[in-house]
Amino acid sequence: QFLHQGEIFWENSNCSTKCRCLDFNNEIFCQEMACGPFEACEPKIKFFQCVPVESSTCVVFGDPHYHTFDGFLFHFQGSCSYLLARQCWPGSQLPYFNVEAKNENRGGSSVSWLRDIFVEVYSHKIVLPKGGFGKAKVDDLVVSLPISLELGAIKVYQSGLSTALETDFGLLVTYDGQHYASVSVPGTYINGTCGLCGNYNKDPEDDALRSDGRLASSVPELGESWRVPHPERKCSPGCVENCSVCDASTESLYFSPEYCGFLNKSGGPLWECGSVVDPTAFVHSCVYDLCSARENGTGLCQAIQAYAAVCQGLGIPVGEWRAQTGCEAAVQCPEHSHYSVCASGCPATCSDLTAPLRCTAPCTESCECDDGHVLSADRCIPVQKCGCDVDGRYYAVGEVFWATADCTAECQCEDGGEAKCFNTSCPEGEVCTIEDGYRGCYPKREGLCSVGQNQVLRTFDGVTFPYPLEHSYTLLKTCMEKPDFIEVDISQKKPGYAPNGLRVVRIQVVGQEVKVGGASLSEVKVNGYDVDLPYFHPSGHLEIYRTDNGTVTESEGLLSIGYYDSGLLEIRLSTAYFNCTGGLCGFFNGNDSDEFCTPKGKCTDNLELFLESWTTFDEICNGECGDLLKACNNDSELLKTYRSRSNCGIINDPTNSSFLECHNVVNVSAYYRTCLFRLCQSGGNQSELCDAVARYASACKNAEVDVGQWRSHSFCPLACPENSHFEECMSCVETCETLATGPVCMDTCTEGCQCDEGFALRGSRCVPRGECGCNFEGRQLATNQTFWMDISCHFLCYCNGSDNSVYCENVSCKDDEYCLEENGLYYCHVRTDASCIVSGYGHYLTFDGFSFDFQSSCALVLCTTISRPRVERSDTFPTFTVTAKNEDRDTSLALWVKQVEVEVFNYNIVIHRAYKYTVMINNERLYLPLKLGQGKVNIFAFGFHIVVETDFGLKVVYDWKTFLSITIPRSFQNLTYGLCGRYNGNPDDDLVAAGGTPAFGVTDFVQSWAKRDTFCRVGCGDRCPACGKVEGFWKPQQLCSLIPSQSGVFAKCHSKINPSYFYKNCLFDTCVDGGAMQTACGWLQNYASTCQTQGIAIIGWRNFTSCSVSCPPNSHYESCVSLCQPRCAAIRLKSDCGHYCVEGCQCDPGYVLNGKSCILPQNCGCYSDGKYYEVRWEQSSLGALTATLCDNP
Repeated sequence: QFLHQGEIFWENSNCSTKCRCLDFNNEIFCQEMACGPFEACEPKIKFFQCVPVESSTCVVFGDPHYHTFDGFLFHFQGSCSYLLARQCWPGSQLPYFNVEAKNENRGGSSVSWLRDIFVEVYSHKIVLPKGGFGKAKVDDLVVSLPISLELGAIKVYQSGLSTALETDFGLLVTYDGQHYASVSVPGTYINGTCGLCGNYNKDPEDDALRSDGRLASSVPELGESWRVPHPERKCSPGCVENCSVCDASTESLYFSPEYCGFLNKSGGPLWECGSVVDPTAFVHSCVYDLCSARENGTGLCQAIQAYAAVCQGLGIPVGEWRAQTGCEAAVQCPEHSHYSVCASGCPATCSDLTAPLRCTAPCTESCECDDGHVLSADRCIPVQKCGCDVDGRYYAVGEVFWATADCTAECQCEDGGEAKCFNTSCPEGEVCTIEDGYRGCYPKREGLCSVGQNQVLRTFDGVTFPYPLEHSYTLLKTCMEKPDFIEVDISQKKPGYAPNGLRVVRIQVVGQEVKVGGASLSEVKVNGYDVDLPYFHPSGHLEIYRTDNGTVTESEGLLSIGYYDSGLLEIRLSTAYFNCTGGLCGFFNGNDSDEFCTPKGKCTDNLELFLESWTTFDEICNGECGDLLKACNNDSELLKTYRSRSNCGIINDPTNSSFLECHNVVNVSAYYRTCLFRLCQSGGNQSELCDAVARYASACKNAEVDVGQWRSHSFCPLACPENSHFEECMSCVETCETLATGPVCMDTCTEGCQCDEGFALRGSRCVPRGECGCNFEGRQLATNQTFWMDISCHFLCYCNGSDNSVYCENVSCKDDEYCLEENGLYYCHVRTDASCIVSGYGHYLTFDGFSFDFQSSCALVLCTTISRPRVERSDTFPTFTVTAKNEDRDTSLALWVKQVEVEVFNYNIVIHRAYKYTVMINNERLYLPLKLGQGKVNIFAFGFHIVVETDFGLKVVYDWKTFLSITIPRSFQNLTYGLCGRYNGNPDDDLVAAGGTPAFGVTDFVQSWAKRDTFCRVGCGDRCPACGKVEGFWKPQQLCSLIPSQSGVFAKCHSKINPSYFYKNCLFDTCVDGGAMQTACGWLQNYASTCQTQGIAIIGWRNFTSCSVSCPPNSHYESCVSLCQPRCAAIRLKSDCGHYCVEGCQCDPGYVLNGKSCILPQNCGCYSDGKYYEVRWEQSSLGALTATLCDNP
């Protein structure tokens, strides 16, 4: 018999030897183990199984209802985390398991629902998350289903609409990700469980036992006794009374067969189940849900689903109940699947195609994959598109994952189920860790500073040193540039304190002041007021809570401070404050050599000097500040002056309306004392006074309290920049941007710096209005700036600085210029080059814009500088020739370019369509990319094209099919001959024959530049390709019309690349091909590529069409592929990387371009003397492949 990996069986009729098919080496592992006391030995095909004689299921559903193992029903609305079931039999040899539920509020705060199910078994922690179809979290990692752990002892798989976790000892946990969970245990656990699911002793009367073994007096008391710690502390015990309220008539309606009575409706689809599972409890739970849902339309469907799931779990047939209750819409099946009320409980997956064949689970309602499709994580896909199984984990095609826990091997699942991996490591500054369920390289998210009562155990950068008990110190102070200022101080050890009493810690964060410590860490003050824990600030930015051994103050994303009963203080700070801290915790920059820096930024090796610089006034003495007078040199009169309303008294003066509203939100006493202390220490320095008052004003503002006007011309006026002055009440602001529309005014006034007369605000400076420039359609222009306002550059505009207005006149670009958009405005640019194009079925466009059609199977000289008379030649301009040859067919047929030949710098370069990604150089075939003559010629793949580029500006681009372009710089004007013309700006003289004389027509012109041989033909006579009648031609015609559309995606390119050639030939070639949409798409691609290689960004044009493109393995389509994507051979190109991009296939992350395909870096070949050589693989005598040498094609 065939056994699957992890499958368990007993090999004899006594079931005395338990065996397992191992996950490796195809081995069977057996051990002596008999069936348990509540199990029976039964035959199964050729082997035997220990089958539970009985089992029981605990169900949690709705909002939420708990139906215990023994049948006790209660409704509990707590939104915290609770223990559902655990193996609680002391000394038991039964496998340990632990199942917890994390609830959440949805809608009204009184209503809670299931969110996550947490299972701990065999030392693994598994989370079945809300909405997690096809996914689960195993040991903090998100993984795709199905999952097999511990040689098959744990299996997690999709079963119907739920995720199921099954163990080899009979535990089965299911969760539908929304509202229904079940925990099933075998009879071996009778009298051995505890939690909200009860003790499984077949007596429902004692299921209301609290965790301490005493009987609970109420449901909330029962629920809260089984509450378990959870990182998310925002939860509540839920409502106590009136959780579900309906009037008598409404309740009666809900009990009717049209609603909850449907569960026990005679002859209904669930009727057969009633004789096995009493529906009464479910009917009452259903009514409870509808009464508490308050118009929530899903309640009825979910209640019926819960009962149906229990019935199906026991193997009882269930009819099509959703159609009769209007609940079909509640199940939305994904693509390639359909709803079934009775589908296999073990669906076929990519990891196990035969799962349904050996499935012993009863059927369940499900979204069943269509024929030919199987489950791949959360989707149904064709079998042939299945992904990879690696170390018992499944990965979909294209999925990238780390194969090692230390991020040293990264893999990607490829077509065919093969995973390709390569060695790598995290870059500097990043660590290998798990975030949000995914392993990867992430920036260090926080720094840790550990402080004892008399020793800094570890600064952020790892330095240790002692500090004395008799002084107060600043442990952490962030720089003022950061908007969220943080300060942490620790007080001196007070004389008379108990030996084990802890120093008080003061924390300033998000505008709040928190004090922790002293007699007890449970004593916490926020802004001077005692608070009970857990404490949540209304802003949502501050939490304080107790743990088993300490108090934690946390501001999410910024700071977390744990102060523990042992006296240890752990400060965890976001890396947003990197290079931005001071205090005893050091300068957080990853460098342990500059920790001892003073508040003024000067670093020292003297610890005593460092400690003294961070000694702070004891603001945590709750008013017992004996050293305040000392700081004022015992001058009580001076201290009295500083207390006055004209000094520090301004912030706590009950008659001063400026700060009055803030007193109840932000404790003023600490700021008041700080102000006094700073004035005393500084001898009355006004800047210290103003800064202290401003800090309180800022704290009030952060607490979202409006602070009134407190500055004046005589008290702390703002120091204003040049060309501005302080105003106590400023309601209007005039900026450079608002000169045309007038100043922006508010209903209320605030203090601030007003620009002087004749000046306006630009950024943070006041500048003369004449320097402001103009505002044009939301853009700020510089004075005298010129631009064109339209896409065709017909209207030239300029900014008049004297009145800050824009004036325009009808002026177009010059003949040798083109119009280009830059940041929403348009400018005329001088043409620095020109392009000649050969494309489609014999369509030519010269450098000067003359277009003609001609069919030829002979090689044709497109462009050459050699035909110039010798007297005109100069060594200044290199000579070159570009020749193209079409297909060797009858010229009455439509022909494409098949070969391009470039002769330059004594190199003969031949590109042939049949030898893609290679070129012939002086009769030697070589791989791309190539660098010839130390960079004089570069040849490389770019997007869908091959590019030949020289150092003097010649660029030949060929798409290996139908499109060829030749671009030359402006310096070659009047120096070229051939089918591409003279390049002198005059299209009328382009027809110059090879002898230098004007040709009589196109035929004479082309024939003169043809390189004839015995078999080729020039011209098609009267049998040229023609356009006939095509049914439905409007479709490709509409597609082609995107090229010249003035409002389309290509409009920005029209000025530089005339669209008429491309549009005309798009229509003709598509017609010749019988209306083929692919031909039209090819011409759109030709125009897009021409624009892109000329530096004009054409991005996303395919989004407006049905034109699609497929990419080879390890790559994906991008509408903008950089010239400098990672390559095996990093050649230095003449073109600037950032200058332009083209559409094409971009290598996936972790892969590099080797000239023709995307490969792993370690598979790259050799690059020597400007030539790239691929790896040659040789097979050893043992059959192993090894890379030996690099080879030519």
